[in-house]
Order: sequence, then structure tokens, then C-alpha cells
Amino acid sequence: MNALSNEELAELRAQHSGSAAAESLTIVRLLDEIDELDEALDDSEDEVDQLGTELDRMRRRYQPRAVSGSVSQLPTGRWRLRWRDTDGTQRSATFDRRRHAELFLDEAIRRARDGGR
Repeated sequence: MNALSNEELAELRAQHSGSAAAESLTIVRLLDEIDELDEALDDSEDEVDQLGTELDRMRRRYQPRAVSGSVSQLPTGRWRLRWRDTDGTQRSATFDRRRHAELFLDEAIRRARDGGR
């Protein structure tokens, strides 16, 4: 890019004052420079859009997942709770009562929602 400084513009005007051809040449150079700057701006906007898309993808990938789980009865009569932590790890625990398994799952969900507190 050949940006003209204020001094260069003043020099061009002094050299070619009153000359319509010189003024036309200066205008053409300035319009070319505007076109170059506009293209550079378009390229920058495209790059910003690409980076925004990549950031959204990474946020989705690394965002903690919700805790989910299920309770089922084992042949022994005990209750098995299976759940996935926020990092996607599958876990399980057994309980004597279904209600205890459900309370445990509710607490795991609450901890995940509140950030582990």
C-alpha cells in the first residue's frame, strides 16, 4: 500500500496546481489506495468471522456438560445409579434404596450446576 502523507499531498498540489490532468492523476491514485484499503478491510473481516466460528466451536467442545443419570434395580434388590459427570466420565454406585440413589443423583446435578460447591 502506498499511503500518501499530508506532506506528499501538499507537494503534489504545489507541483501540479491548476493542472486538470495532474489533479485527475492524484484522484486516481487516491481511489486506488481506497480500493486497496477496502480489500484489506474485507480480508480482516473474513478473518474475524473465521476466528469467531472457531471460538464458538471450541466453547461448545470444552463447555461442561450437564450431569445425567438413571436408576435401575439389580437382581439382588439393590439399586444402581449410573451417571455421567460434567467431563463425560461414566460413573456408577449402588444403594439399598431407590430414593437414596435419586437423592445422590440430585446432589450431583446440583453440584455441577453450582460449579462444584
